[in-house]
Amino acid sequence: MRESNSRNSTRLFRIEEALGTSGWIDESNGDFVPAIQVDNVTAAIQIVRESNAIAATPVRLVEQELTSGKLVELPFHKPWLRLNYGFIYLRDSPLSRTAEGFMNEDEAVERSSTT
Repeated sequence: MRESNSRNSTRLFRIEEALGTSGWIDESNGDFVPAIQVDNVTAAIQIVRESNAIAATPVRLVEQELTSGKLVELPFHKPWLRLNYGFIYLRDSPLSRTAEGFMNEDEAVERSSTT
């Protein structure tokens, strides 16, 4: 994170120092709201690389960083931690066997992770 001072120079601040907190609890529903929210995984990974933040991401996207030791995996498996996602495809267009297989495998993984 960058902050400009009156002399137009730029000072770097660690993200957690600038934010001062990891998040807060939404009083309306009791959910934890993280202090940092991004819309893409690339930004989340970059923030983790440069700060004391954590991110939930598919392991495949950070395999190189895990192998090199730049990042480490923090195992965290809770039954309440679920992603809301779906599969979309063209109406009236048949799915390939590969796509059907992927969807079936995904459903199997979801079922096994909830037991």
